[in-house]
Amino acid sequence: MKASIEHIKRIYRTFYRYISNSYGDTTFDIKFIENTNVRVATSVEVLRTGSWNWTYRKGRVVLRISEQHDLPLVVDEMMNLYSSFFKKIDGIEVYKAKWLINGQGTQVKIVEGYILATKKRKNKIYYHQKKEKTPSVDIKKGLRGLNRKLRPIPRITKKKVKLDCSTEEFESTNLVNNELVLCYRDSIASGNCSSGTDHFINKFRLSKQKCYLASDIFFLAPHDLSVRRLIIWKCANPKHHLKFFKKGFKISTPSLLIKERKKNTLQKVTTLQKILKFWKKAA
Repeated sequence: MKASIEHIKRIYRTFYRYISNSYGDTTFDIKFIENTNVRVATSVEVLRTGSWNWTYRKGRVVLRISEQHDLPLVVDEMMNLYSSFFKKIDGIEVYKAKWLINGQGTQVKIVEGYILATKKRKNKIYYHQKKEKTPSVDIKKGLRGLNRKLRPIPRITKKKVKLDCSTEEFESTNLVNNELVLCYRDSIASGNCSSGTDHFINKFRLSKQKCYLASDIFFLAPHDLSVRRLIIWKCANPKHHLKFFKKGFKISTPSLLIKERKKNTLQKVTTLQKILKFWKKAA
């Protein structure tokens, strides 16, 4: 595997949560190992500084990555710590692998299992299946998941929607609206894997037990193909979530989105106050 430590750091900062410069600093301890005993550990030390109420958070990430990689280092926005070809079933490649997903806060978790890969036109499609039972049972479950992912995209609009189109083009289809409701089970049914869904949920501080508006989820990750696949599939199956919320459900707003809206509101209020102050002085 040809990857520098700086490249690994960039990948981690792109796809995983860590202590950013706004709140403190994160140091990395990354090493490549010959065997498959990969390891990850994260820690956060909170330091009080000065006489005023401000805390400095010092984060540390320890990564031990195997040099054995038969797959790309990043697959579906999750970093592989190890991947090895296992076997081929009806043209579908099966790899044994260990990958990294977001946990609570700045924690990360290693998931062990299988990555299934196949070609669709010019693109490679992957599906992560975590280790649950025996290899044969897990691989069968992974094959069913990959088949869900390979299903043709439902034709909702007159013009066929492409997953990799621009954000403006996707928004112009009016698929993203304030009436479409999404939940965890919708994501799995649309063809997304459980590891990828957990990774996304923890990255954006969401919950498996809650429902969210499609417009809010799209705002968080407009370029994410798994989000687009989910929205298109849900447009074709708008009542799917009702099977799992028979006693009723409440639509939640992502906490990151609430912070963003509060910030924008404060900026607007501050600007308005400055304008009023200027006109008072002018008068």
